[in-house]
Amino acid sequence: MIRGELNICKATTIARAFVALLLAACAMAAFASSAQAAVFWGNHDAGRIGRAANDGTAAAANFIPAPAGPMGMAAINGTLYWADYDTGAIGRADVSGTAPADVAPAFITDIEGVFAVAVNADHLYWGTEFGIIGRAAINADGSLGTVERVFHDRAGFVEGLAIGDGEVYWSAFDTSKIGRITLAGDGSLAAAEDDLQTVNGAAGIALAGNSLYWANANGNSIGRAQIEADGTLSGVTQTFITGARDPAGIAVSAGELFWTNSSSTQPPQSSVSRARLAGDGSVLSVQHELIFDNAGASGIAIDNSRDNDAPFITMSPLGPVSGTWFSGVSNPGGVQVDVGASDASGVASLRCTANGAPVLSVSGAMGSFTLGNGAHSISCTATDGASPANSGAAPGSAAFPVTLRVDLTAPSISCSAAPIDWVGSNAGFSCASSDGGSGLANGGDAQFFLVTSVPNGSADVAARSGTHDVSDVAGNTTTGGPFTASVDLAPPTLTCADEPALTQGGPATAASATIADVGSGPASPTASGSTNTAELGDFTTVVTGFDRVGNSASVSCGYSVIAKPAGSKYTFKWLRNMRERSFRYGAHIPLRFRLWDADGRPVTKAVARLQVVSTGGGGAAAARRARGRDRDIFRHLGRGHYGYLLDTRRLAGPGEYEVRVTLDDGSVQTL
Repeated sequence: MIRGELNICKATTIARAFVALLLAACAMAAFASSAQAAVFWGNHDAGRIGRAANDGTAAAANFIPAPAGPMGMAAINGTLYWADYDTGAIGRADVSGTAPADVAPAFITDIEGVFAVAVNADHLYWGTEFGIIGRAAINADGSLGTVERVFHDRAGFVEGLAIGDGEVYWSAFDTSKIGRITLAGDGSLAAAEDDLQTVNGAAGIALAGNSLYWANANGNSIGRAQIEADGTLSGVTQTFITGARDPAGIAVSAGELFWTNSSSTQPPQSSVSRARLAGDGSVLSVQHELIFDNAGASGIAIDNSRDNDAPFITMSPLGPVSGTWFSGVSNPGGVQVDVGASDASGVASLRCTANGAPVLSVSGAMGSFTLGNGAHSISCTATDGASPANSGAAPGSAAFPVTLRVDLTAPSISCSAAPIDWVGSNAGFSCASSDGGSGLANGGDAQFFLVTSVPNGSADVAARSGTHDVSDVAGNTTTGGPFTASVDLAPPTLTCADEPALTQGGPATAASATIADVGSGPASPTASGSTNTAELGDFTTVVTGFDRVGNSASVSCGYSVIAKPAGSKYTFKWLRNMRERSFRYGAHIPLRFRLWDADGRPVTKAVARLQVVSTGGGGAAAARRARGRDRDIFRHLGRGHYGYLLDTRRLAGPGEYEVRVTLDDGSVQTL
């Protein structure tokens, strides 16, 4: 058989890690007043409820004689509840004094097979042997509110119940499992799982902070597990406490764990045992069979004495992990401060101010607020649920006022603008930085310089500068750069135009070259070099060109000076040195020449006819056939260039031939 449990340190929704910290502190704080707590147990076989001081003294086995068959039990703020299996009801009594008052054996009726009960400041939960978990709201004056007779209907044979932070745990006798209900923010059922943990004969279950305890009815032991932030159980042990004798009900509060034993070393009596717990939930001491009773001990509950102390308040964080300032690196949206209060009578309200201005006001035990930039002096007070109420902060609470300094803003950096066009040297950027919060970590960062790094001979339309990190005292960092600029350190490329053929004594037309540039572009499309027509022959001249940022390059371009044929109005120049050249018979030979007029301008409409004449080795007949077929006109290729592709297969055969070009001015050129 398994009974109800009590978790006086009630917690509302907040970060799980902070809940664990707060409830551990709650257990430590409540332990100081536990010497005057009372423990209550039900005896199903005798049909009564007993009471004793938590040290086992002043035991009264017949404290409430009214119940017919009490099983599970729970207590809170001087009110005791029990599940009466025999009558199918939940009873209630005021146990704040030395004698029970306002005993109501039928506080809630018509709950067939009711076995377990648990309570917090808002709701009373019960479980039945038919797998039903129900609940009822408890009004502020203790009266019954809304009743939900079927809150969950697939829990198995419910032996025990415990209420946590937004969760309800149950133990199932028929499956030897622990299950869990997760509550939504509005208190409704969000999810239920019936196989959270296997136990050795599911009996009572109790919860304190992030520690879950249960009675192993078949293992004669008490089990324990830690509840992690994600809801999983860790550190599970079925033998947290050994030496129990058929344990049934279990309850935990104020640093103490009580359980009932269905058997004892003095049969046929049953008994009540106690263990003192440390702040982390571990065992300090165990007292087996602290109290004896007739056979039939079942549920058990604990209720503490009247509260005269202000709530115990914890706050996290109390300062940055390192240094004196919080930074925006780990707190980009501001610094969240979690505050929680614990009290044996519950916490009615919690309030905090920053520099005198309200930042938190909640009707409950926990809350949080967020701090922005600046130095904040934080003070918090809480009010408990005792009558009369206690307000303030109990000794040992966070040492208010607590000063928290917050700098979420990284240093600012301003730098000179990038050049709007190409530059002929690496670009530099002058920068200045400042910080209006915690200040610059390195005063030398107030001024710094960044520069691009394009190597000589290269150009980059988006050359990047280096970078520089500037940090403030809080640890916020801003990176200056990279900045970009169009940097041209590459010379242009010059390509000579067609080699000009100048007439001796004629105009000295300049030789030219085109200019290309991979960076800023050429300063002009072409560049030229001077020529001289005084002497016949082939010559070169230096042509120098520039890009738009002043990089230069030079190239030697050739030109020739020729004599103008007598009686010709053209200046003629073969474009390929083919004199006395040998070719394979059957090959195609490209014939090229160029014409200029008297002013040195290209001639584009001249008529040039080709004649190939055998000069030996080919025979006269072959020459005649060649002459007959090879008379043809050269095609103008552009800019005074003329060309003809000679197919040697049209010649009479291998031999020596002379190529003659007859121009429309009557002149003949031979090759």
